[in-house]
Amino acid sequence: MKFFHLPGRFALAMVSLVFFVGCGKAEVPIDGGVFLSVDGAETWHDRSNAQFIVQSGSMKDFTVNQLMFDPLEPRIVYAATAQAGLFISENDGEVWKQTTLGGNIARLDINRKNTKILFASSKNEVAKSVDQGKTWETVYVNTNRAAITDVFIDFTTPSRILISTADGNILQSIDNGINWQVIYSLEPKRPITRIVSDPANSSALYILVPGSGFEKSTDGGVTWQPFVEVFKEFPDARNITAFVIDPTDTAHIIIASRFGLLESRDAGGSWGSIETLLKDRVNIESLVINPLNPRTVYFVVGNLIHKTEDGGRSWMTLEGFPSTRPITQLLVHPVETSVLYAGTKKITK
Repeated sequence: MKFFHLPGRFALAMVSLVFFVGCGKAEVPIDGGVFLSVDGAETWHDRSNAQFIVQSGSMKDFTVNQLMFDPLEPRIVYAATAQAGLFISENDGEVWKQTTLGGNIARLDINRKNTKILFASSKNEVAKSVDQGKTWETVYVNTNRAAITDVFIDFTTPSRILISTADGNILQSIDNGINWQVIYSLEPKRPITRIVSDPANSSALYILVPGSGFEKSTDGGVTWQPFVEVFKEFPDARNITAFVIDPTDTAHIIIASRFGLLESRDAGGSWGSIETLLKDRVNIESLVINPLNPRTVYFVVGNLIHKTEDGGRSWMTLEGFPSTRPITQLLVHPVETSVLYAGTKKITK
């Protein structure tokens, strides 16, 4: 077995295929789970080793719904799964530890001023932890049984939490999750799938509404403006699958849909298409921007990664991803931006 070091502090022992001489056995790489790249998504390494509450094992058979860095310490990474709850890694993904929050965890957010405080959604409930996931309490239950589709902790005033629901409501708590009230309802009722915040201004918010594009608030969610007509030139663009704001210029937004990629330079007021290598209308599963160099953009179709390093003028496809399963999310390291994580989807037969 050969050991080798990867750039920066990311070091691991990786064997793609090990033959045990004399016993006729081979160790084949696992197919799903969490993967790490340290070279801008060119090559990937398995990072699915997990410690469960009662035993050790692997995350290979789970769907990874979300990956998220600790805002203050990116060595700490969270993985929300559909089958086994929330996991935390404190060593760059080398080992994942299962927290006591089980079930299908749809979304997670972390208090940026006190990163031990977490809020997570599962089905129609919201849970809160104040000790980095060691213990949890349920702080909200939707009595209409509508799923909680997203959770947002206001990074300016972290006692304020917003959640979105599958029946078209935005709820707010201003006391760390003790009390909740509806502050906005879509009419007619439609799902809200995501809450997206301007990285520099937590009062500037966007919600994604399938079939209607998005709506925008500039007052923290009190009032909202629909942005439907801006997509009339772009068939299928109103079903947005990813919405990414450039942290270096928050008026710059890129969205993904079955139409492809669209780009705005005026905070969503107008849009233009970004040419890619795609010839047909397909589902783009994940879209990410390099947070330090926004000319580098990645998106995923199935398990095939598309990458540009010149703001979309030219694209390449990176075919070395080691899993046959669809990628659910790419995550770019906030400092060492050649480092990416990827989570995959479990295929049920």
